[in-house]
Amino acid sequence: MRQNIQLLPAQQGFALTPKQYSLFSGGFGSGKTTALVIRAILLSQLMPGNYGLLGRLSYPELRDTT
Repeated sequence: MRQNIQLLPAQQGFALTPKQYSLFSGGFGSGKTTALVIRAILLSQLMPGNYGLLGRLSYPELRDTT
């Protein structure tokens, strides 16, 4: 299933930056996790065979926020 996702300008800037290190900060509900997941997917597609990890300090935190 393919869905078109509309990113906010700040999300798009973070997800598509060519820089090795980047930061996206904001309040609750500002779209940080969505932008990070999009960036992770894009990087994984660009670098086949790589390993990536999205994590939190504990599983309940990951489940509740991601």
